[in-house]
Amino acid sequence: MAISLIVIDTFLKVFIYAMTVLKIIGSVYLIYLSIQMWKRQLTTLDESKPTFFRGVFIAISNPKALLFYTTFFPQFGHDTQDMIYLALCYGFTSFVVDFFNMVISHFIGKKVNFKAIFWVNKLGTLLLLLTVIKIWI
Repeated sequence: MAISLIVIDTFLKVFIYAMTVLKIIGSVYLIYLSIQMWKRQLTTLDESKPTFFRGVFIAISNPKALLFYTTFFPQFGHDTQDMIYLALCYGFTSFVVDFFNMVISHFIGKKVNFKAIFWVNKLGTLLLLLTVIKIWI
């Protein structure tokens, strides 16, 4: 988060058209995600693949989350002690929510109809493309 904040802050201070460049990068990324979602093949779950570590990697490398937290948390912390308290509260809350989400998803995932997943992917593609349009309007 800190590295993301420093890079974006420096980028915005040095480069006069930084916001336009960030919008272009974000739009290209959303279009890429929508194409991947549209082409996604429905397969059965392979229990041997390490999906947990893949999920952790995706969560850590997610630029949207990094940008959100670097702009959201500083509004509520006035010193280092406040920021540590906020980070601990957020970490604990995230752990509890993610744990229960994982448990519920485990049980529901075994009963999901693959046709429903197909339509969720198509709807997700449409929503990502509409987001790109909204960014530029």
